[in-house]
Amino acid sequence: MFFLSRPVVDLFSFQLICYSFSFIATLQGDSEEMIGKWLKKTGLRNEFFIATKFGFTEDHKIRGDPQFVRDECEKSSKKLGIEQIDLLYQHRPDPKIPIEVTVGAMAELVK
Repeated sequence: MFFLSRPVVDLFSFQLICYSFSFIATLQGDSEEMIGKWLKKTGLRNEFFIATKFGFTEDHKIRGDPQFVRDECEKSSKKLGIEQIDLLYQHRPDPKIPIEVTVGAMAELVK
């Protein structure tokens, strides 16, 4: 696990942290909370394009049903402390749910 010994206050440090966490799934750590705290502390939310993904449950099953899509989006928004996610994408398609259903649920979030 990676811990910061001091607050991150410059853009380069933040970009480095984002790069470091870019392959860490929500299930593996608190990266969204850490980024959310940094965004709140610096007030630089509008300087960044925020992307996050969904697709795995806590017990490592794949899900893409509309309720799961909505719940994961809401959960990520709260963790990040933001009202709008710039890009939400599916980590892995759910073989039991037609992709049109999953994408439809994502499209509803935009409205």
